[in-house]
Amino acid sequence: EKIYAVTKGNDQSSDGTEEWLPGRVWDFKVTHETSYGPVKAYDIIFDDGEVAHGLDEIWVMKKVDHEVLSDKPKDFSWIGVQKYTDRGSNDEYAKTVGWYETNFGNEHNI
Repeated sequence: EKIYAVTKGNDQSSDGTEEWLPGRVWDFKVTHETSYGPVKAYDIIFDDGEVAHGLDEIWVMKKVDHEVLSDKPKDFSWIGVQKYTDRGSNDEYAKTVGWYETNFGNEHNI
């Protein structure tokens, strides 16, 4: 599956200036568990041939998700969709990237 990842993700902060590049997951390992589930680290082969080992999951994104999110301004919002993060979590993905929930009529989806 095609992905986008930040080549030096673990060596920089999440300030929005990272360069996301296309590639593929070569391997991954579960590093630990949190209340949100397993936390993974990925080995990536980028389309230009560069390799990155042990990237934290916050630096790896499915291609389709990257393309949808990179087209939108930071303050963009979808009708019926709310983004959530858990700032108190020890899960870095839940803390910084978060998840989306939808509400349409009486139906609530996570």
